[in-house]
Amino acid sequence: MARDLRAEDADEVTLTYYADEDSFRAMKLPEQGDDFEFAQLVIAETAKVMLDYGLHLTLQILDAKEYFEWLGSRENTYQAQHEYPGGRHVSGGEAMTLLGIK
Repeated sequence: MARDLRAEDADEVTLTYYADEDSFRAMKLPEQGDDFEFAQLVIAETAKVMLDYGLHLTLQILDAKEYFEWLGSRENTYQAQHEYPGGRHVSGGEAMTLLGIK
């Protein structure tokens, strides 16, 4: 994916990161597993690859309460989560610290 983004001249990527385990459990989609720690680890490892390819990384930290207020009566889908403009956005050193990347 990182290679494809670079081939398309992308220079940044935004990854979803859950504010806490309760948010993960409330927002997770059927195709996602149930292991919160593993999901966060996958995000961190994906971020490392993106950084290795020279992409600027931003994390969108999702809080379920805020997300579902925005979502309203619509269905919680991957597309809806992708379109969600809210959450706290962090990048640079703050994102790397949150992910445990040195």
